Amino acid sequence: MAAAVDFFALEEDARRQSRKLVVLFALAVLAVVAAVDFVVLLVFHWAESPRSSGFWHPVTAAITSAVTLAIVLGGSIRETRRLRAQGGAAVAEMVGAVPVPRATDDLRLKRLWNVVEEMAIASGLPVPRVYRLPEAGINAFAAGYTPEDAVIAVTDGAIDLLKRDELQGVIAHEFAHILNGDMRLKMHLMGLLAGLTGVSDLGIWILSGRIRVRARDREAQALGLSLFLGFALFLIGTVGLVAADLIKRAISRQREFLADAYAVEFTRNPLGLANALKVIGGYARGSRIHHPAAHRASHFFFSHALGGSGRLWATHPPLEARIRRLDPQFTGKLPRIAPEVRANEVHTEAVMMLAGAASPQFQLEEARLRTARLLPILRARVLHPEGAQAVMLALLLGRDRNARRQGLRTVHELAPKLFRETLEIADAAARVPPEARLALVELAVPALRAVPREDIAPFLRAVQALIRADGRVEPFEFLLQRILLRYLAPRLGTRRPHPGKPTDADLLTVWAMLARFGRHADPDRALRDAAQAFGIRATPPEAVDWRALHAALDRLEYAPPNTKRRLIEGAARLVRVDGQVNTEELELVRAVAEAIGVPMPLKLTAKLPRSEPSSAAD
Repeated sequence: MAAAVDFFALEEDARRQSRKLVVLFALAVLAVVAAVDFVVLLVFHWAESPRSSGFWHPVTAAITSAVTLAIVLGGSIRETRRLRAQGGAAVAEMVGAVPVPRATDDLRLKRLWNVVEEMAIASGLPVPRVYRLPEAGINAFAAGYTPEDAVIAVTDGAIDLLKRDELQGVIAHEFAHILNGDMRLKMHLMGLLAGLTGVSDLGIWILSGRIRVRARDREAQALGLSLFLGFALFLIGTVGLVAADLIKRAISRQREFLADAYAVEFTRNPLGLANALKVIGGYARGSRIHHPAAHRASHFFFSHALGGSGRLWATHPPLEARIRRLDPQFTGKLPRIAPEVRANEVHTEAVMMLAGAASPQFQLEEARLRTARLLPILRARVLHPEGAQAVMLALLLGRDRNARRQGLRTVHELAPKLFRETLEIADAAARVPPEARLALVELAVPALRAVPREDIAPFLRAVQALIRADGRVEPFEFLLQRILLRYLAPRLGTRRPHPGKPTDADLLTVWAMLARFGRHADPDRALRDAAQAFGIRATPPEAVDWRALHAALDRLEYAPPNTKRRLIEGAARLVRVDGQVNTEELELVRAVAEAIGVPMPLKLTAKLPRSEPSSAAD
């Protein structure tokens, strides 16, 4: 079993890996530049005279180096910008995956979405977009630069042939790649590798006869030199690509065991993931992906996506080695998988679970408890963009009947398209227990991402108006607005100026809010004690300054991992200062983490001693 998930250490490790990758890539590029310089100088030398004694031409070498660097770096920058603009969807669509709508009647895909949502809640990450890859092999991948633009793609083979606990293990593995920064690292790899193809492409361009030889030239010599140059450039580019590809595969291999370990942290079931790997090993099609572009994305996949043999060329550790780490009792014997029989077993299990007649052997207790508390009417609404917006507005209407009526008038005025649906669910939203609200927000993220661009501004104006309606701001209201802005504001095309570096005062501003709204007999003392643990002297404010809090969170969102670590550790220390953590306080800490882009897996927060709320509406 892995140790407790430490997101900040994982992020630092991912940054170190990225720096190492840049160094290795730079060395590969320098080697390619040197090789191209040598070939071009050799061609010039032969073109002047085979007996010429002067080989070194500084100007020619400098121009050649500049052109080669421009080709390589230009290709890398262009591909990286494309990937950043499109996020994980670019990789999914490149290998032929298609989006899976959240509101689907397909039992197979409904089960897939349920598992993805469970893993999102268990890992503390936003619910990503889900894609289906029409391949018979059992495989999956996560792609994207950030958790906000991430996608998870799953093959038909995995959907049809993996039982629920096995599918949970695979999806948890992919969430681990999102959490620990591997996904971003792999996107960088794809962008960098694209640049090296430019040199071999130039060689092919020359070989194809695009550089014409004129009759008055020494035709035989000129043709020979151009063919030599084209072939040499093609060979250099290909060797550079192979070297970079080996780097890619080595980095991918070393991250897989870590992702397996964190998948077990999320599911608490090592056998689920182990059995999924056994099914792959016993299935004739294995995890093979046949799409022509699969080689470009091979390092993203859950298991080997390509054919071939040899450890040097492998993108993943051996299947048996991964299984033995998860299941020490594994004898090496893999089950023989008959696809039709297995698919029937999986379908029967899914039907029985949908009817409530069966459940997986291992349950995700925290995720299950959270989703079970969500009223069915709200759970159904968050599957659609308009419904998800309406649920967010309904959560802000409050429990008081008069306040809800006034809030509904505000919705009718500012977001009339959402009024009817908000009205229908207003009473249900008032009964959502505080500890379930954040889970509901997390489940609404995929639908909120699909809100038409022209509807975002009216929705956000209605959110702001509802928060200000009663003249006071509650922490959940404020943090909900922050979370919505993180996901929706970038789509409006407005660029936020960089807020500057965070300071200790920013940490104190957030901690002061948590102390003020926590269940402390003496909030000021709780704040001072929490701050003192980090060597910070605190002067408790008389009231929460919401504008200052907004600015502080802006700066903390861009803070380095160590600063975010101090913020969250201080928040956790603050809410447990009396030895008990109320569920509402715990949700508040998770909401702060969500607002600055820090995942808080449930297992991490579950280690805090909790006291149950005195009452919870269902």
